[in-house]
Amino acid sequence: MTRRVPGIRIWLFLLPLAGVIAGAGLAQPLGLIPQRRREAAAALLAVALTLGLSVHALRTDAVLDPTLGDVSTFRDAPEVAAYFATSLTPGDRVLTDIPVDAPLEYYFGRLGVPRSYLAWDSMRSTATARLEGGERLIVVVNPVVGQTFGSVLRVNGVDPDALIEATAPRTFAHGASLHFLRWRSPAGG
Repeated sequence: MTRRVPGIRIWLFLLPLAGVIAGAGLAQPLGLIPQRRREAAAALLAVALTLGLSVHALRTDAVLDPTLGDVSTFRDAPEVAAYFATSLTPGDRVLTDIPVDAPLEYYFGRLGVPRSYLAWDSMRSTATARLEGGERLIVVVNPVVGQTFGSVLRVNGVDPDALIEATAPRTFAHGASLHFLRWRSPAGG
């Protein structure tokens, strides 16, 4: 069993059906117009609808703003992986949560970074994170998808009281942050 969250795009197959239903709803009032003016009214309605939707798309910057996009992406993945390619040392573990894990694993492979640094593989095929043997834990947080440092630890079953901050967090262009931690020494050890 995997912990994959289905994306919004899985409902795209219903889009044509929604268009047909909306079209039928818009065509209904055209039946009230006399037959000889019906064609002109339909054309006018189509032009008005197209203009209205176009103005809305432009005013909301849905088309022009390149920073907007699918919120299920990890836009900082190439930069984060490039940083890891030069800074990971033996004993490090990278802890992530969905949807950060798969893009980061992809860029690790692309840059030749061993995937063994990842506490999870993107398929989440193990029941628990691979944290054993890790001296330093690096938590990747992507606030664009609502993640917080605490939420990533909680989802992965990591007790924050078992960790101490090793260095200050590092932040990337699109808001992702890396938190560098070390495990607390066992009591009396």
